[in-house]
Amino acid sequence: RDWSSDVCSSDLQKLGMTQEEFAQWYGIPVRTVQNWEQGRCDPDLLSILFLRLLEKEPHAVTKLLKRHNLI
Repeated sequence: RDWSSDVCSSDLQKLGMTQEEFAQWYGIPVRTVQNWEQGRCDPDLLSILFLRLLEKEPHAVTKLLKRHNLI
C-alpha cells in the first residue's frame, strides 16, 4: 500500500505507544514522528520500510534492535 499518515498512527496504536515513547524507543526525533502522523511530510524510503516491518513484525524488530544494542 502507499504511504499515508494512517500507517504511522496505526503502528503507534498497535504498539500501544505515544508519539514520544515511539520516538524515544526507536531513536527517531519526536517532531519527525509528529510530522509523519499529521501528514506534514512523508518518511524517506528506509523509514517507510522500517515502519512496514514494524507493522508486520514488531516483536522481531525490537528483538533485533536489542540484540545489536541499538535500543
